[in-house]
Amino acid sequence: MTWRAKSARPSNEVRIELVGKGLTGEVPAELGGLTALTGLDLSKNKLTSVPAALGGLTALKTLNLSVNWLTGTVPGALGAGVYTRSLLSST
Repeated sequence: MTWRAKSARPSNEVRIELVGKGLTGEVPAELGGLTALTGLDLSKNKLTSVPAALGGLTALKTLNLSVNWLTGTVPGALGAGVYTRSLLSST
């Protein structure tokens, strides 16, 4: 059997999707170093906070943090970039 990958996304998009993986605690600050990241979906986990380091994600277009245990605020730098961002907060 041969597997073939097909994608409707442009090849320059870099996304991380860790939906419902049981992640706990703070979103890792190291993700802030992934400056080419265009999408981050960490929804349906048990994450509690978002570090200021994520403000370095200047290429980020979408960020989904819905259905988590977030407290406090999301760093303002996440909404200050050139691109329109979709931020879904915890419910």
